Amino acid sequence: MPDYMYAIETDDQVHVRAQPDENSQEIAQVEAGIRMMAASEVDGGSYGGSRPGSSWYPVQYDSLEGYVAAGYVHTV
Repeated sequence: MPDYMYAIETDDQVHVRAQPDENSQEIAQVEAGIRMMAASEVDGGSYGGSRPGSSWYPVQYDSLEGYVAAGYVHTV
């Protein structure tokens, strides 16, 4: 289990993925403005959209653990 030491907030609706890759299984959708706990960014598969990149945050959301694209969140 990662060391969740950051709070992040979603800028847009985001998909929580099983692995740090946009082709990985989606395990949840999170609306804009939601806060969750995150560990340090990791490199993963590239993602497109309005904010492309390849960095992901391991996150804990409710009882789920997964990854969100770093380009769609900010630390708080």
